[in-house]
Amino acid sequence: MGGHAPGPARSDPIDHGRGPAWIAPDIAPDEENVPVAHLDAPEVFQIRA
Repeated sequence: MGGHAPGPARSDPIDHGRGPAWIAPDIAPDEENVPVAHLDAPEVFQIRA
């Protein structure tokens, strides 16, 4: 859901004048993928902890 928004959103932020500010949110999608992997393999998360 959110993965698709960031793509086109990159062009939108420029209009809002949040070009540089949007760089941080751009990383959010990547972080969202990390938790998903942990949910798929909770055991991996425990090993890391």
